Amino acid sequence: MSKFALILLSCGMLFQTITSFAQKRITVAAAANVQFVMDELKKDFEQSSGTEMNVILNSSGKLTAQIKEGAPYDILFQQM
Repeated sequence: MSKFALILLSCGMLFQTITSFAQKRITVAAAANVQFVMDELKKDFEQSSGTEMNVILNSSGKLTAQIKEGAPYDILFQQM
């Protein structure tokens, strides 16, 4: 697993809404080009936090458009 990817995910988790943690579920929008790392990150995150992670995979452009229209994602995860 890339340390950079782990750092990005960890930073993203810090900015989550309190509502998401209260529900014990977060929704992560992830660009399709990071789908292979997301399985491992999801597993590690769920084990360490006890919070369920729902991962939505799509192109970064489509995810960005969805977010602009109000899609209920807690975090956008993409490769830079």
